[in-house]
Amino acid sequence: MRMNHLVQAHAGAFALAGGMAQAEPGEIVIRHSSSEGDGGAVTAHMILSHGKLSVSDSLAAREGGGIKVISFLQDAYVMAQTKTRLLRDVAGLQNLAVRKFGVPLKKSIARVSMLLGNTTFENCRAQIGGAISSGGTLKLGQVMFSNCSASSIQGGAALIAKSAHFMHSFEARNCSTPKGSVLTASRELWMKNATFQNCSSPQVAAAHIVTQRVVVEGSEAALLGVARHVEALECDNGFEGYVDEYGTNCRRCANGYFQLQGGPKIVNGTIDGHLCVKVPQQTREATAEKVRLRRGYMVQDSNISLSLHCPNEMACPGGRITRSGFGTMCEIGYQGPGCVNCAQTHGRGSGDPFTCSRCATSTVRKVAEWTIYILEQTLVFAISASGVIFAGEESYESTIYSNQLMSYVMVSLPVLRQLQNSKSFKTLASYVQEVIEGISIPVDVANGIGSEGQSAECLLDYVGISKTLYGGDAIFLLLALSLMFLLSVMVDLWSAIVVAGNCYLPRLCFALGRHLACYRLHAEAHGERLHCGFEKDVGMPMPVAIVLLGITFVGGAGSWLWLIRGEEHTASPGVAYLTQPYKKKCQSWEVTVLVRKVLLAVVCAVYPSSFNAVMQLQLIGTIVLVSLVITMQNSPYVSEDHNRTESRLLIFAMLMVLFTFCFHANEHSWTRTEGTQRSTLVFIVLLATGPAVVMSVRIFVALVKEFKELYQEKNVSQKAESVETDGAMEGDIQVMSTLKSGREPPSEPLMLFGEEYYCEGLANDPEVEEFAELASEGLPNCVVATLLPWSVGHAPKGVLAPELESSDFLVPEAHIAKAVSGANTVLIPCTLEIEEEHEQAKRIIPQFARCDNVGLSAVCIIGVLLLPKLTQLNRETNQIVLRRHNELLAAGVDDVLFEHEWDLVTLKRAVNLSRAMWEMNILRTRLMLNAEIDYDVAEDASRCQEEHSDLLFQQIPDALMPEFRSVDRHIIETGNSVGNFRLISMLSCKKGTVLQAVDEDQQAVAIKVFNKSQMVDPGVLESIYREYRFMGEVVRHPNITKCLEMLHSNSRLFLVMEFAGSQNIEHMLRGRTQQRMNESEVNNCFEQVVRGVAHLHSKNIAHRNICLQHLILSTLAGSDREHVRIVDFQSAMLVKPNMTSRTVCGTMPYMAPEMATGGPYWPHSADAWSCGVALLEMAGGLGSLRAGVKFDPEAAAESIAPTLMHFFEDPVSHSEALAVIDGVDTITVIEQLEQLLMPSWADRIVLKNLLPENQPGAEQELLQHEQQRLLEQQQQQQLLQMMQMGQVPQGQALPAPGQLGQMGRPILQQAPQPQ
Repeated sequence: MRMNHLVQAHAGAFALAGGMAQAEPGEIVIRHSSSEGDGGAVTAHMILSHGKLSVSDSLAAREGGGIKVISFLQDAYVMAQTKTRLLRDVAGLQNLAVRKFGVPLKKSIARVSMLLGNTTFENCRAQIGGAISSGGTLKLGQVMFSNCSASSIQGGAALIAKSAHFMHSFEARNCSTPKGSVLTASRELWMKNATFQNCSSPQVAAAHIVTQRVVVEGSEAALLGVARHVEALECDNGFEGYVDEYGTNCRRCANGYFQLQGGPKIVNGTIDGHLCVKVPQQTREATAEKVRLRRGYMVQDSNISLSLHCPNEMACPGGRITRSGFGTMCEIGYQGPGCVNCAQTHGRGSGDPFTCSRCATSTVRKVAEWTIYILEQTLVFAISASGVIFAGEESYESTIYSNQLMSYVMVSLPVLRQLQNSKSFKTLASYVQEVIEGISIPVDVANGIGSEGQSAECLLDYVGISKTLYGGDAIFLLLALSLMFLLSVMVDLWSAIVVAGNCYLPRLCFALGRHLACYRLHAEAHGERLHCGFEKDVGMPMPVAIVLLGITFVGGAGSWLWLIRGEEHTASPGVAYLTQPYKKKCQSWEVTVLVRKVLLAVVCAVYPSSFNAVMQLQLIGTIVLVSLVITMQNSPYVSEDHNRTESRLLIFAMLMVLFTFCFHANEHSWTRTEGTQRSTLVFIVLLATGPAVVMSVRIFVALVKEFKELYQEKNVSQKAESVETDGAMEGDIQVMSTLKSGREPPSEPLMLFGEEYYCEGLANDPEVEEFAELASEGLPNCVVATLLPWSVGHAPKGVLAPELESSDFLVPEAHIAKAVSGANTVLIPCTLEIEEEHEQAKRIIPQFARCDNVGLSAVCIIGVLLLPKLTQLNRETNQIVLRRHNELLAAGVDDVLFEHEWDLVTLKRAVNLSRAMWEMNILRTRLMLNAEIDYDVAEDASRCQEEHSDLLFQQIPDALMPEFRSVDRHIIETGNSVGNFRLISMLSCKKGTVLQAVDEDQQAVAIKVFNKSQMVDPGVLESIYREYRFMGEVVRHPNITKCLEMLHSNSRLFLVMEFAGSQNIEHMLRGRTQQRMNESEVNNCFEQVVRGVAHLHSKNIAHRNICLQHLILSTLAGSDREHVRIVDFQSAMLVKPNMTSRTVCGTMPYMAPEMATGGPYWPHSADAWSCGVALLEMAGGLGSLRAGVKFDPEAAAESIAPTLMHFFEDPVSHSEALAVIDGVDTITVIEQLEQLLMPSWADRIVLKNLLPENQPGAEQELLQHEQQRLLEQQQQQQLLQMMQMGQVPQGQALPAPGQLGQMGRPILQQAPQPQ
């Protein structure tokens, strides 16, 4: 029988005056029924059901949302009638119950309702008794309550009765009541197996409770009763059991506690099972289902409340504890407390003992790993050993580069390891990770300590030896001693000690330092002790490790010092290896480098990057900073190129450390973005690997070059020995290779651009004597003289030389007089390689210069500087040649010739040209002296000066300068005014005089003052006129100052211009701490400069003197933007197509190199260079270029230009110049510098191409602001007029006193009248 959607006013679907009986296998289904009173589905005095009864979605306003069993009536008549009827019905039903269920037969009617079949209540609701409400006793078979609720405080979400007996198991799901219980009985309640899922607590409330097994899931449990017999109560995870006088209960774990190992079980009042335990300190997530730890922490079974800190954070992924048990606490290959030990299939990394690497399983892989290990350990040793061998041959470029590379990778390798252990690295694509790991291979190889992915323990395991750190160190020592023995046999013992110390001392100190790498698994505040050492290793006490480390370090560094300072070891190539690259005062510098490498190795061992990266970076940064400071102070290398390389590598290392600090800080910041982190990571990787790769290439190239030179020198040596056998080389100066022929070494070395020569006694170089003989034979009209005595016998005919027997080593005056009388030119060949030649040049050259003083005709003295035949001209050798060239000029020669090789034709041509120039200079000087007028009368001099002034300021302007202002004798000049302009103050400028003034309308102007008495050259006048014309009429642009007019008084010239501002960019930068602009200011100001200069170029004008002093700043009205204007057009010129110039103008370093050297240059390209230098100074700070290039600002421009061109040939030079003072090194700035500061003027960018395309520029905005400024000036003028008339509006601010011309002392002093 099915009934749906039944609504009764006072009863549900069945409102029975008697009872309800259901036989098996009958089925009653009642859905969607409700009652405004009791019994949403059934109301009866008695119910007996043997079939299937299903009540769903039933609602009662008062009691019994599903069934209401009513008490007997008290009226006598009605009671008698009901009793008779029920006796007959119940008797039959009870007889049926006896036959089927064995229910005892009673003669009287008991208040017992029985639901003995399969009964289901779903979504039943009432105030009392959400499913069943009975005033008597209930006996139930298999019952299911689902989503039943009671809204009253009396409860009974599923059932409320006097007594209830559950004959079979029953289940209640999602049943709830606000205050009462799910099952409520005023007397007794008997249950066999009951299950409560997500039901409110308490589940049972009765006076007497008897139950076998109760399971409560998803909620707290409470079986409340004064008398109770509970055989078993089982609760869910996350709860703990307790028993008190009121009931048997399970409650949730308190805050900060959890329980996931299986819920508690209360058996006959005894609590069994797991209790709630404290949540681990470093828990990332804690729920009733799981507990998840943070990355870098783990727990153990013995105490799950205690979280252990993993020294290597990447070894602990953040384990989980769930109902099923413990998840993975350590990454694959790691195990033990803190995941510090390696599994059987893994071995400890050679570079970091807290990392584990998987050991190979295939034979091929095992052999390959052994081969790689041996090659890595021997490659750097072989390069250093070759440096020792080459030390005797004066070729040590590869050695220096390898030492610099080893020092650099000592910093870059730990940085790379930190990056590879970061979370951002793990998020990169797998191929990107492989690329980064691949380009890190050169760093691993050059480091020598061992890569993180390589494990010496695995190598031991491959040959059947137990895996320990000591075993890996034993392999290393065995290999190192073998290589040392081999080198000692090939060279000598001292060289072997030097090379082994350089390559293996840091590695040995690293091995000892690992025993000082201690860690804690808990915080120190919890009393945790330090753990030192690892499983399977014999622990070394910390004091013993410190002592051994100190002995090793002092022994290695001390042995080097002993070798360097001991005279008995100077012949060893190992000592040459240590000292040759360095200056004499820095002979022990290699020991300093060794100390740095050892300290870095110890830092990496004691504070591995895997567990103490920040402390490691702090110490590495400190070591690098100290090394950088002392390196830049001492410049220890003989070669400036090596000093620059060392400084750049240290700067790169410092930048790498700083960026890694930023990377770590951002890694744990909530503001981090993946894009920023990845970009920073890639940049750091490039810093770490780029210089290493470049240095590796340089080492390879140097090795090839050195082997080639060694081969060539051996051939030369063999030829020299054969010639020596024939006796043809007796008395000549021998190259050092002749020492190997068995002869006694000559006495004293001479350095020729790095090549070592020897001479016997004080005599000329063979090349000098060879040249002297050639010149004396081929140039009969020339006298040839040498600075040193002839090597063998007397000098040949036609050659003058000091005599060895003479006491003063001078050429006899009689010989000079005799030789010069028949000649007009003196040639003095020399090399200036030794100090004696320098001294002789100062003494002998003046002997020939005094010829005209002793009655002889003047002669042309030409010095010939002979260069070694194999000399390669580069920056260093050019500086040496230039210095010696100047020394000869200072000694008194008229000209200097220098070349590698001379033939007679070339020599004659060069000598004739040099003498012709000398004769022309003599003639020009005489003509100038003859043309000078000797004034005897003062009137003549005065008249001449007046004619000069009239010619300069009247006739020349009238003829060549039509717009030049004539002299206005009515201009009144006072200390505070010029004409109609009132002077306010004097503006600061480096050259000349510039005054701030106001005109009659109180508009600010700037007046440039020129004293006529100081102008004697028409070129100066022409530059003033050029500036007036260009700024006045030709050029009109917001970023170029406009010239308003020219004033010409009796004593001065005045250019009146717009007032662009009170300071230039250089003044502004000098007032700042870092002396540079920020990024936005750089972009704003430089764009305005480019717009102004590009506008000039579009008008075919070149400025030719762009510098920070000529860029004036002012603040735009109504804006915080700076307005830049270009001033000073005295060097400007009109540029025709394909036109070049040779005029040198401007100042260094803004002057383009091609302009500084005096050669032809393209003016627009010179402006581009000047703009580039201005950008560098604004972004990098004042003096960035001078600090980066390291030139003397007082030196001549032509000597600085080659240095600048050579510096900017390096692609990274622009970034290096910016980084000298920590400037704004954005990509935009660097790209602009790379396009502007090009050594070749043809490669520089056209300035207009730097402006943004298809975007409105700043010109319109600047014009608008300029109009606004003019409007404000007009308003101010009106205000001043009103003030003078006494009509100033109330509250209106008055102009500043300076604007009204109320000055104190005179601004413009009286100038003398021009004569």
